[in-house]
Amino acid sequence: MFVSEMRGFLLVKPDYVGSTWALISLAKSIIRVRNLPLLLLESRATPPIPQSFVEKFYEPHQNAPHFPRVVEYWSDKPTALLILEGPRVFTDTLLLSGSKTDPLECSPGELRYDARHFIPVHCNSNPNERKLRNIVHRSDSEENLIREMSLLRQYGL
Repeated sequence: MFVSEMRGFLLVKPDYVGSTWALISLAKSIIRVRNLPLLLLESRATPPIPQSFVEKFYEPHQNAPHFPRVVEYWSDKPTALLILEGPRVFTDTLLLSGSKTDPLECSPGELRYDARHFIPVHCNSNPNERKLRNIVHRSDSEENLIREMSLLRQYGL
């Protein structure tokens, strides 16, 4: 994937796969209201994601204290993949999803904030759990966007 292809993605985290259609509807509404030049090209459920994929996907964060929890949370669970296209896909998926990891620190009009009611109640009092279960994954840099899109293709996701 090259940035010139203008493709990006959001991964719906395992807790919310059952709410994928509601999240897609909400994302489309945010795109329209915020006038983001993004087009949702495809959405699909994935099979359970193998631990080897999760470890490779989050490899840049392997030395972070939260790495083992992320691997445990995602491994062997299904997710949903939303493929988006636009001229500023990295920037616009940031505006769509929310610039903060914690949904309660995001702003109205950002998917993580607007969908925060999907977060399990027992996670709301723990900021680390909210950050882990923050509705969607988005790439944290253009470099990782390219790397992660390549990994998604390699694993047929």
